[in-house]
Amino acid sequence: MFSKAFGLAVLLVLCTQLPAAGISSAVSDTLKPKRYTLDAIRIIAEAPGQGIGRIHVKELASGKDSQTLNLKEAMLGISGISTTVGSKDESNLRIRGFRKNEIKILVDGRPLNPGYFGNVDLNSLSAAGFSEIRIIKGPASALYGTNTMGGVVNLITKEPNEQSWARILLRARRNNTNQIELSSQHRFDAWDYWISLSRNHTDGMVLPNSFEPTFMENGGVRNNAVQTGYGLQAKLNYRYLSSHTLGISFGATRIPTKEVPSSIYERKFRKYKNWQRDQASLMSEIYLAGNLKLSSVLSFDSAADTYQEYNDSQYQYLAVDSDMKTTSLGLGNRLQLDLSERSILDAGFRIEGIENQRKDNGDYLDWTSNKLMSVSAFLQHGYQLVPALKLHSSLGVSSFDLEGRKHPELILEPALALNYESPSSQSFSLSAGRNSAFPTMRQLFSAQKGNKDLQAQTAWKYEAGYHQPIKVGKLSSMLGIMLFYNDTTDLIDLKDGKYSNYQNVHTYGGEIEARFKPGSIWELGASYSYLDYEQIDGYILTESPRHSVQLTNNFFLPYHIDLILSSDYADIRTSQDSGYSFHTLAPYWVHDLQISRSWKHTRLVIGVENLFDTYYEGEYGYPERGLDFTLGMELEL
Repeated sequence: MFSKAFGLAVLLVLCTQLPAAGISSAVSDTLKPKRYTLDAIRIIAEAPGQGIGRIHVKELASGKDSQTLNLKEAMLGISGISTTVGSKDESNLRIRGFRKNEIKILVDGRPLNPGYFGNVDLNSLSAAGFSEIRIIKGPASALYGTNTMGGVVNLITKEPNEQSWARILLRARRNNTNQIELSSQHRFDAWDYWISLSRNHTDGMVLPNSFEPTFMENGGVRNNAVQTGYGLQAKLNYRYLSSHTLGISFGATRIPTKEVPSSIYERKFRKYKNWQRDQASLMSEIYLAGNLKLSSVLSFDSAADTYQEYNDSQYQYLAVDSDMKTTSLGLGNRLQLDLSERSILDAGFRIEGIENQRKDNGDYLDWTSNKLMSVSAFLQHGYQLVPALKLHSSLGVSSFDLEGRKHPELILEPALALNYESPSSQSFSLSAGRNSAFPTMRQLFSAQKGNKDLQAQTAWKYEAGYHQPIKVGKLSSMLGIMLFYNDTTDLIDLKDGKYSNYQNVHTYGGEIEARFKPGSIWELGASYSYLDYEQIDGYILTESPRHSVQLTNNFFLPYHIDLILSSDYADIRTSQDSGYSFHTLAPYWVHDLQISRSWKHTRLVIGVENLFDTYYEGEYGYPERGLDFTLGMELEL
């Protein structure tokens, strides 16, 4: 009953707030379109604190995160988020307990192909070329399209400027782990470009000294973890007729051979061959009138790899040989209309098609193809009730279709948010909405476990937030509090050996973030997260600690020297092994130290990770790295 009433309320708000007047001249005010969109190449729904779903921003261009080797590492230390490495060396991202295949990953607003397993592997994507990560943990606007039930992660690329032409980045760790990035970028009057080449290599991470050897893992360097990856990223933007923009982007990643570490409790020898990911997109932003803008994006993604399992550590006796190819094509259009000084309307649609081809020496002796199509339309309205109070509402309608299915499922995704921001930057927000996640191709089409009758998973999500800057004399600080509740239904999981919609779960909790700057040389950041859930249908929340803490001390020393000491705590977690048995993992603290020195065009970084060589497992049977040393250098020309 509440869901229906909420949907009707959203429709009522959308209809009653539209003025009768047609298109008018743009007027300078606090709700002008640029508050909602950064530029043509970044089709982002809203800025932090605006719209539906408060956005957490993590900058990568400076500080400790500028030395991360991949995007999985860049996601560490964010309240409400846990990142681990799974059974095939892929990243397992969870936001407030939601699983990786329920989270939408974007690059500058363009969706990345989630592949057959419904996961974008952040562990294999270099952090080079990205300036920040924007994360929505609560209700997400319908502007983001489908598959946002678990949240939205938008990876923002660096923007070229008029001062620099080239950049060299070098990073190194223990055991011949290193990265080199060469990039060139520049901004001209009417156009700009950016191109980057990167190489990542590791001979395997070093385990903590306290690790006790097993029959599969002997300690020291992690067994079967050697890999070398190559990346190419490029984009070109052209501005014409003073206000229109056309953009082209391209990306490619290659890993010729990628060894896959197994659980320390099971005997498996695995590797990937010819692992590759490609992306390309064509984007445009056209002003049809002074207050009417059309943004379009056409995207293509391709993925391919060969997965192999062997019966021996010398990789001579092949047991599993599986070839996988996945391609997707997407089209999105967004029309943004400045209705008046106080009112903005966004409308549009997204179409995404994905095809997977598979062949192996088991159930797929011949090439087998499966296709999935999703379509969504959205409408969002922003209205400024009074100068400090804004109301945002959105409505999305989406469906997915596949071969052999009689009737496509239709899903309504309404959302509503109220944002208050005082002249002193004190802010309060309330938001509620319904988001969904479609079944993955594996859940639909797996020969042994697939179920073509699966329905979409849905969640009603509620979030309340409060942010308060405080300044007393020379002491400045910020306090933020977020409370959330999620009511999720029709979760997909295995039941009697087959994927089914049978689980429901209610998750709830909160996050507290504070930042203190008592003077010019010291800044302290602290956050605490609490996550709990109601066990319904026997559901067990895995890989997500109930309590977690992040502490960051920044010291700004003379001679442009910065010192960063960060500490992260994770409470006990429940983890599931490959045999579907559950285990409890012990809590842990991990500490990192980094010192950096900046010159005019150069930055040198020295760091120690896992300072006390703490042993802990991210997932059951998968230990994390021990004491590690880092060295990095950035040179900008």
